[in-house]
Amino acid sequence: FFLFRRAGPGGRGALRSQFHHVIDIFPTIADAAGIEPPQTLNGVTQQSLDGISMLYTLSRGRQPDRRREQYFLMWDNMALYRDGWLASSRPESMPWLVTNPRPTRVIGREWELYNLDSDFSQSRNLAATEPARLSEMADDFFEVAARNNALPIHRLEGIEGRPAMFAGMSHVRLTMEASGMPEFAAPSIRNRSYRLSAQVDLTQDAASGMLITQGGRFGGWGFYLDRGRPVFVYNLASLERYEIRSAELVGPGPHLLEAEFDYDGGGLGKGGSLVLRIDGREVGSGRIERTLLRRHSIDESMDVGHDSGTPVSEAYAVPFRLEGALNHVDMQLR
Repeated sequence: FFLFRRAGPGGRGALRSQFHHVIDIFPTIADAAGIEPPQTLNGVTQQSLDGISMLYTLSRGRQPDRRREQYFLMWDNMALYRDGWLASSRPESMPWLVTNPRPTRVIGREWELYNLDSDFSQSRNLAATEPARLSEMADDFFEVAARNNALPIHRLEGIEGRPAMFAGMSHVRLTMEASGMPEFAAPSIRNRSYRLSAQVDLTQDAASGMLITQGGRFGGWGFYLDRGRPVFVYNLASLERYEIRSAELVGPGPHLLEAEFDYDGGGLGKGGSLVLRIDGREVGSGRIERTLLRRHSIDESMDVGHDSGTPVSEAYAVPFRLEGALNHVDMQLR
């Protein structure tokens, strides 16, 4: 959030101490320009703005705060600001400790309380001296978050409050070409064993194209055909690329192509062995010594039947559409 501190009596160059949030920037610009935000845009009804204009803070003299409440939610850390007070949940796992387990509970977390009017740096936790205020604000956080469509707070495969559609599922079937599936909304192969099974109907000899991929040049994996040979490649953040390639070619017609990974276990980011199969026959195997423990990519997605981002391997160029029909891809997750 943004706090503006007063440096002088007011006027040009003075700082302001009213509490405001980043969502107030656009309403401020619109107010200054005399623009009324449209209720519809290109035929789409727009959500109402939650922010308020900060122009009133430019008046001389100390103006009362007009933003009296604001909720915060990021990486399972929750907070509610109200009339100069901030109640915030205490992190159970610091974000820079990437090998620690992520929090598994929301209810029952420890909360802290600060008076920002007198303690801008949040150095004095008043939870013990103001228990009633803290309890009320911690409870009200969930009411305010619900009003702002921030629930449910997902704790396992999601991030920043976004639900994970496939969390807890052991079998996922993807039945059509797809692109742009964000990593934390897609089935996860991280830190586990899995089997990828692609049912294809190829139209030519030496067919090429992507079956399924996630991530890209800076980290990710892909299962694809390269001139008739099934290939699995794992890109370890561009530090290493592990490639397992079939010793046999796939001809035209219907086939079942599989890549099965047996995770070593023993923690996060470990390696394992991968086997390739064509119609049930083992045609290749190899080791992936290390894997990415938290995410494959910051901004790339999972794609089926093509690659919509950057390539995980320099052996192909995007979009690398499959030369044939991809009936479905099964993901068995263990």
